Amino acid sequence: MKSRELLSRLNVKTLLVLLRLLREELSAATSETSNLCSAEDLAEKLSAIAKTILPVLRNYSSWFIINRKVLALELINPALDELTSQLWAAYVATLNALLRVFPFQALTEALPPATVMLAEDVESLGFKPLQDAAVISRWYADGQLKPKYLSSRHNQPAAETVMLVRIRALLEDATQMVQDEVRLCMLSSGQN
Repeated sequence: MKSRELLSRLNVKTLLVLLRLLREELSAATSETSNLCSAEDLAEKLSAIAKTILPVLRNYSSWFIINRKVLALELINPALDELTSQLWAAYVATLNALLRVFPFQALTEALPPATVMLAEDVESLGFKPLQDAAVISRWYADGQLKPKYLSSRHNQPAAETVMLVRIRALLEDATQMVQDEVRLCMLSSGQN
C-alpha cells in the first residue's frame, strides 16, 4: 500500500471515530438538558469529551474539505471504499445531530464569525496539509492574519462561546461543501 493510501486510511478512521464520539456526546447532552433554552446553556453542559473533541474535529473538518475529492477518487480502492462510505454516513448523522442541538440560523445570528485564531488555528498555522484556499478563513480575515486567541491584547471569550464558535465552524464547513457541490453540478449541466 502506498503511503498516501495509508495516511488517508488513518485520517478517515480517525475522523470517523471523532464524529461518532461527538454524536454520542451530543445525544447524552440533549437528553440531560432538554429544558435549557439557549445554546450557551447547552454549551456549558457539553461533556469534557465533547469539548476535547471539538478543536480536533475542527482541524479534521478542514482536512475533509480539502481532501473530499481525493477520497471520492479513491472509492475505487476497496480498502478505502467501505471506510469512506461509513465516513460520509457518520458525517451527515453528526451534522444532523449538531443542527438539532444548535440550529445554524440561531448560531449565526447570535455569534459572529471568529475574529481571532483559536488555539487549534494557532497550532496548525503553516501546517501544509491544511493550507488551502477552501479553509484560509481560519487564519485570515480581509487579507490580514487574524490575531491569536491567546494573545493578551485581545479579550478572550468565555469557554462556552469558544465551543459555539467551533460548532459554528463545523456547520459552516458542511455548508461550504454543499455549496461547492451545487456549483459543480450547475457548471457541469451548463447552468450559471
